[in-house]
Amino acid sequence: MAMMSVKKHEYERIATKIADDIRQKSSRGTYRLPSEREIAEQFDCSRVTVRAALDRLASTGLVMRFPGKGTYTTDILLDPTGETKTRSRLTHIGLLIFNRSCSGAYADLMDGLRGALPETDCVVSIWQPRSGTNIPELMTAAVEEFDGLVIAGDFSQEDLAWGIKQRKPIVVIGLAGDDLLSAVGAKSVQLFHDERAAYMRAVEYLWSLGYRKPALLMGSHHRAYRARQEGFEDALRRAGEDPSKFLAVTATPEDVHIRPTHEQVLAAAEQIIAQPDRFDSVISSSFFEVMQAARARGLEPGKDFGLVGETAGEDRLAELYGITELRSDHTRLGKLAAEKLMMEFESKRRLHMRIPVSCELIIRESCPSRTVTKE
Repeated sequence: MAMMSVKKHEYERIATKIADDIRQKSSRGTYRLPSEREIAEQFDCSRVTVRAALDRLASTGLVMRFPGKGTYTTDILLDPTGETKTRSRLTHIGLLIFNRSCSGAYADLMDGLRGALPETDCVVSIWQPRSGTNIPELMTAAVEEFDGLVIAGDFSQEDLAWGIKQRKPIVVIGLAGDDLLSAVGAKSVQLFHDERAAYMRAVEYLWSLGYRKPALLMGSHHRAYRARQEGFEDALRRAGEDPSKFLAVTATPEDVHIRPTHEQVLAAAEQIIAQPDRFDSVISSSFFEVMQAARARGLEPGKDFGLVGETAGEDRLAELYGITELRSDHTRLGKLAAEKLMMEFESKRRLHMRIPVSCELIIRESCPSRTVTKE
């Protein structure tokens, strides 16, 4: 019991020191903390202790942890007294991430945004509000604090409506607000990965190799996933096929842009794998669950069926298992967002444009060529 108390005291002590350092550097905006190994060396402790300290800080909202990408400071817009913070007069960009999780894609987005903005003139801060939560004092502080906004994640229509009413330069990442942006006609820049074209290309690639029964595994019925299905169906129609005859399974029936649980995705993958006569290849953003379901039935991608996995940047698992990738580049999105924001600052007017960004097809051995059997 005494040892547990000592360990608890140690990680709390380290968390307090890191928090104090972050607050002293608050004028820098968001920045990446040293790695767990470097912090452990600094404090002469184990990485387990450092991990507990960083988890503690993440639970308070002071940092955001991106798996495989590192830990970033956030920007706490109100100090403990409730007063709005002050900072030097640099152009202050707010990256508002409406998401309950910390995907590594957002770290790439942040790196691209920061890297493309002039460091001597701009400071970037991450803010992670909870979508749908009414926090008026933070909303007010955000409007006063940020000179320009980049909105990403699982934002609701209400969240986006708030953002585009601010009359400040704004860039929207993704398709989540597609309907609202069209309806209100407000000027904004919308950047999104062209998943419709990407999934169409994936089907055409599989078709060129001799696969005639591609199946699709999606996360939900959200607009972003519907774009994937539309591309899937477009390619099948071009091949003279009826899309309704092909497997297209959704992990959750909800119309939300969130990643379903592992259990939900695995169950959806099992629906496809359980029908071997109806598929010879699978396209999915959840390739690991597809592999897990297949191996449970003694099947291997690349040998028994083709597999194309959608990834958000470099993916060590996809490379390790030789998965053909549809890779989206969030660093590029961040750079484009920075470019458009600077154009708006220089012209002193809001731009209105919708820019699709292509995904890269990275070919690996999970999709070998196969002989086409004439019917």
